[in-house]
Amino acid sequence: MPYVDNPSVFFAAAEQFLQNKWPDNSVQDAKSVGIVFPSDEKGPAYLKARATVIKTETEIVRLINKAAWDSAAAIYAPDATILGPGSPPVAGQKL
Repeated sequence: MPYVDNPSVFFAAAEQFLQNKWPDNSVQDAKSVGIVFPSDEKGPAYLKARATVIKTETEIVRLINKAAWDSAAAIYAPDATILGPGSPPVAGQKL
């Protein structure tokens, strides 16, 4: 998880992104944020939700690695609220 493994780079890139700047020099080289087992998608609601979150975050990481900022932003719902640590909430898609 880029926000855990390298928080200073991740949050600097996120801050630039939220200010309508493209953080070209902050691309992470992560491949995945977790492991989803086949049984997770057939298990209880918690495991299904966890699998969905991991797949979504992995897709965001893939798009960030490609510097596809518009596509990464499009994953968030227009009325989403992002709660970054130590910063005010950000509502909606900020492009």
